Amino acid sequence: MQQTPSPPTARPLDSSCWPFRKPPTWLCQTGCSCSAWYVCSPNRESGSSSTWAPGIPTQGNVHETAQSIAPDSRVLYVDINPVAVVASNEILIGNPHCHAIQADLTRPQLILDALTDSDLATTIDLDQPTALLYCAVLHMIPDDRIADVVAPIRDRLVPGSAMVISHASTAVTDLFGESSVSAAKGVFRTQAATEVTARTDEQIMALFDDMTLMPPGLVSLSDWRPELSDPDPYASTPTRSPIHGAAGTR
Repeated sequence: MQQTPSPPTARPLDSSCWPFRKPPTWLCQTGCSCSAWYVCSPNRESGSSSTWAPGIPTQGNVHETAQSIAPDSRVLYVDINPVAVVASNEILIGNPHCHAIQADLTRPQLILDALTDSDLATTIDLDQPTALLYCAVLHMIPDDRIADVVAPIRDRLVPGSAMVISHASTAVTDLFGESSVSAAKGVFRTQAATEVTARTDEQIMALFDDMTLMPPGLVSLSDWRPELSDPDPYASTPTRSPIHGAAGTR
């Protein structure tokens, strides 16, 4: 990849209102998604991956991790923010196997339709084993819509594919108390203009439907294959991470 300007720095969440030092998306991308790619894509000849609502790809993101293992891996980033999409594609200049598109996660059929475009079809072919990464994004979707958001693309995955989910857990309330969680949600609502819907482990597992969860199942990100992940600031105190994650295979 050719040298590109550094992406703009994202505005961090107010750590005084949330009991961890880095936003959950960062933790997910360096903890769950990257190690999950390694174990979910043993076929290094034709690996492809799509990740929804990723923000701007930075050092250590999905395409870098995948291509460090299989240089011809193909990655498609999907984000609703046009600024993030433009910045992402600038960073990906010189990497013909990776692209970013603007699309709405809550309209999965439009995403599936977009994948039939001749340009994108060479990046992601859902008739081939694909890793689908929902990293710290599904908790932005309310309960009455979550099944309709996940099912259409999940059910399109062929045998040999995988789906990764990292998600805010309701265990955070037990760990830190209702007042701290409410304050954190307020900060997130102000800075990200969206609500956060934490879910129980049972609700998160239901999103995998009939897929087979890889060991160790649905756990705190600090406990998901730590030997394959980047150094984790919460490794010694996994309860500091309010995000749970799992990888399912078909």
